Amino acid sequence: VCSPRDAAAVAALQQGSYRDSPFLDLPEGEICFLHEMMDQTELQLRHPRYVEYVRRFSGAYDLAGINLLEPSMGMVYRFRMARLRDEPPFGAEERRLLFSLLPKLRTAVALHARLALEQYKHSVLDESTARLALGSLVLDATGRVLVTNVVADRILRERDGFMLREGI
Repeated sequence: VCSPRDAAAVAALQQGSYRDSPFLDLPEGEICFLHEMMDQTELQLRHPRYVEYVRRFSGAYDLAGINLLEPSMGMVYRFRMARLRDEPPFGAEERRLLFSLLPKLRTAVALHARLALEQYKHSVLDESTARLALGSLVLDATGRVLVTNVVADRILRERDGFMLREGI
């Protein structure tokens, strides 16, 4: 429950405040509301660091959460929503809305996981070719350069036998 623009909130979260969250290990695919999980007294007793974090960095008093597992990658995506103190707690209408969004969220999670895997593969390949001092260029069907690695960039800058003219 923080904005990426709030450096202090992000730092506190990364330094361990997240470990005390009552929402850390929600059942997969289940829509959970904090006020249904426990009352404020139990929350204060069981999760004091979390309560302090929320008090310090947000005006939230009720949370909704859904954890979705992407099975092929084993990644857990944690979706959280917050209600501020002057708003009503989450209820049946929000549960229906979130339930209707679950198929779309699962699709988004699967797409993100595939994209993350492809980015990882690309970075490993790029790092490997850089270590081997191999220049690598990816060309389209017309011979136009689409992607180069660091070694190829250096070779092309040196203009010592290889060069590009109008991207070809």
